[in-house]
Amino acid sequence: MSFYKYIILISAVLLISCQKEIDVELPPYSSKIIVEGWIDYDDYATVFVTRSSDYFAPLNEEALMDMIITDAVVVVEDLQGVIDTLKLGFDETLSFPLRYKGDKIKGEYGGVYNLRIFHEEYIITATTTIPQPFEFDTIYYVEQFPEHRMGFLRMKFTDRAGENNYYRIFSMVLGKHSNFRPALNSTFDDRLFDGQEMIYELYQGQASNIISPDYYQDSLHYLKYYFGDGDTILLKYATMDYDHYKFWYTAEWIINAGDNPFLSPAPIHSNIDGAMGVWGGYASRIDTLYLRYVE
Repeated sequence: MSFYKYIILISAVLLISCQKEIDVELPPYSSKIIVEGWIDYDDYATVFVTRSSDYFAPLNEEALMDMIITDAVVVVEDLQGVIDTLKLGFDETLSFPLRYKGDKIKGEYGGVYNLRIFHEEYIITATTTIPQPFEFDTIYYVEQFPEHRMGFLRMKFTDRAGENNYYRIFSMVLGKHSNFRPALNSTFDDRLFDGQEMIYELYQGQASNIISPDYYQDSLHYLKYYFGDGDTILLKYATMDYDHYKFWYTAEWIINAGDNPFLSPAPIHSNIDGAMGVWGGYASRIDTLYLRYVE
């Protein structure tokens, strides 16, 4: 036996001999209410109300459906006193198909919107704003994989000087995606470029950090983040207030680290009083882009 193998064998024996079974008694898990809601410019509010899951509980489609709370009363009110009682409905384009949707109040630039949720003994409240929007100065395509005719989008815009601005970017490829997906690293602020020109590179995000797109084979899995010849892209870009930004910034940090934000013990910033989660406004705009190769 070589000296190298001998050392490995001794190390393995030592590790085995030092093993000791330790029982850790965990406290009983107490489920919490989780809220994810938003109101877009020129659109009605959408709100999900769910229960949190035990870290060690199985995570599958049935478990996800059991997490959805379907008997809450969800109300949005604006500063003019208009009240919108959201209705529970089904939307098959969403990862969680059951959501509460408004039909009276549409988001406006500069608007302030109060959320109230009543469920059993819980009264949950939150407030958000829709700031002023921004526009990209230039959008162009950068080819990265000529053999696949695929690449990413590069955008330039000028940040408004003297104010704190918070941004989030989405995209949707018609025929491949059923809804808008947050871009890879979708959320950022202007601390490093206040009043200056900003360059942002857009890569496709995923519908969920749990379920990945399956329209590429495993050997080409990296291409799921890129756009290609023939794609019709809806580009949605928005500003938001600080609390809304802070939630998604902390949540995306955990997702990009490889964790599940629904189960991770790491802290996520919440602007909800009486529950966990986010209620946020988007000052959004939407552009349509066509990628067509010309020989």
